[in-house]
Amino acid sequence: LTPEQLREMSDYGISIESHTMTHRYLTELEPKVVRWELQESKRSLENMVKRPVKFLATPSGAYNKTVRQLAKEAGYKAVFGALKGSNNISSDPYALRRVVIARDFSIEDFEQILKPSALLQLRLTSFLQNLLLSILGPGRFDAFRDTLYQTRFARFLIRGQLRYLVGGMVALALAVMVVSISILFRY
Repeated sequence: LTPEQLREMSDYGISIESHTMTHRYLTELEPKVVRWELQESKRSLENMVKRPVKFLATPSGAYNKTVRQLAKEAGYKAVFGALKGSNNISSDPYALRRVVIARDFSIEDFEQILKPSALLQLRLTSFLQNLLLSILGPGRFDAFRDTLYQTRFARFLIRGQLRYLVGGMVALALAVMVVSISILFRY
């Protein structure tokens, strides 16, 4: 989007928030680089839209204690970190879960995910994705997802949420396999 398009969206009530300057995994960067990513993104966006930027969604969910602290220091009021899912009144504002709108979502998929009936499916897929993310880390998780998209199996999946449900089930099966194999080797 151009700065003019961002301003127009902001003027019509769309909240323009931060996703860093260069979209790198923040957990793999030196703290001074993370600080720059967070501060410069916030400053640039605020200059463009002439409104405060309060929220940060970390790229690929790459999030840890350092990112959390630096986000607070940069003046963010909340951070959407690594975990996917829904939040409630007791959710930590600096470790909020998020709903990811994937690259292959159609407008119908987006509309569907906003319906209350999608909540159970969202929670199930979020649990499975969070489990895999915690096992693999953000970089390997992204690589796994990209590899899955390129398989013949991916062609048979329905676009949108079903793709993530099946992908999450495959990920869970792989995670169970890895844990089972590690248990077998211990005994």
